[in-house]
Amino acid sequence: MDKKASQTIEQSRFAIRKNSTYGDNLSTDDHVGDGDQDLEKYLVLLLGLQRLLIWERQILSDVIPSSRLGEVFSRLAASSIEMVVKDAESITSKVLRSIARKDWTAALGVFSALKHVILMQPDIEKLCDNSQRHQLAMVLQKLQNTGARALEQFLDLVRGDSGSNLVAMGSSTISGSGNVPKDATVHELTSNAIWFVEHLLEHADVIGGILQMDSFYASQLDSIALHKTLSPEDRRKALLGIYIKRILSELNLTIVSKCEQYNDLATRHLFRLNNIHYILKSLQRSGLLELLSVTEPECEKNYQDLIQELKNSYQRSWLRILAHVSPLEDLPRPVAGKVRDKERTVIKERFANFNKDLEEAWKTQRGISVPDVILREGLKRDNSETLIPQYNAFFEIYAEVSFSKNPEKYVKYKPQDVTRMLNSLFDDTV
Repeated sequence: MDKKASQTIEQSRFAIRKNSTYGDNLSTDDHVGDGDQDLEKYLVLLLGLQRLLIWERQILSDVIPSSRLGEVFSRLAASSIEMVVKDAESITSKVLRSIARKDWTAALGVFSALKHVILMQPDIEKLCDNSQRHQLAMVLQKLQNTGARALEQFLDLVRGDSGSNLVAMGSSTISGSGNVPKDATVHELTSNAIWFVEHLLEHADVIGGILQMDSFYASQLDSIALHKTLSPEDRRKALLGIYIKRILSELNLTIVSKCEQYNDLATRHLFRLNNIHYILKSLQRSGLLELLSVTEPECEKNYQDLIQELKNSYQRSWLRILAHVSPLEDLPRPVAGKVRDKERTVIKERFANFNKDLEEAWKTQRGISVPDVILREGLKRDNSETLIPQYNAFFEIYAEVSFSKNPEKYVKYKPQDVTRMLNSLFDDTV
């Protein structure tokens, strides 16, 4: 811990000054505000106190009789310990204010500080008397309570369905509709949630210790432990996995709720698809799937199945357009390139309605963003495979039929034209 204190002070570029209050103890060239930077300063103060107590104890042992050593040391350490205990209240209050402003880096700072305070406990037990141990235990408890509050508030944020409890978004959102992106891309709530849970992974031990004090998580862990043997480390990871599972579950529900704010059915499917695909890729990349496998063994498969289901639903959104050109058995068959007078109207309507709905879909979907290139190109390929064969069959039969004095008014798109239109979807620059 001696070495750790020195490294932390040097890395943070803080200098401990003599004979000064907390406000002057630590200095930095950077501006220090509420939240994680103040918490980092406080952590250095605690580490500095621990280092000082060790040195003082060693020096006193050389000059004070062993019978009086504990009493003298306690009196010397009292004011410093009271200072850090008092400052703990101020620091945790600042962290809570930062969290209320949706500054989740402050929450991560709490977990980092907790880890170091826990590491300090053996030295505290050896150096301090019972009263001082109790005082410093209060620091640990305040940090644990603050960490628990942060975890619960973030869960409430993800659970929330109104725009008022989300981080502010810019002009890329639809005003008055819960801040859903105009281009149906990954919602900011989704990216924020994934960012947060990814960073929780490195604090699994500390967060597991916080969550095990909650009866809900304790009972969930007991259910898991009935079916598999878990080491102490696995138990802490499982507790974090239970929490992340709750975050993802609430996030999925919120995404479903928000997609209803789009008027177009295809856009709803694409919005959900963008978000669910982003979640799965993030879980795979970060290693969170391994953590979740303890609490949700089928997690990856469930997301893959949902993605395929959303792709299928999106493809079905084209059925309204395809209904104009298929099935061919329901359409009048030309004889020698001609149809009867009453059948001409049917063919005109089929071409006209196909053109109208295709143009409307193209206008809407070219402005939709699909950030993942593999997903985007796959959707384009599926669109072509869904529409082109059936339109091509319709076109070959009726394009040359004499059903109008102005055929160019109805036969506006050749199959290759439709292919180009489908390939230009999800690109508002076209």
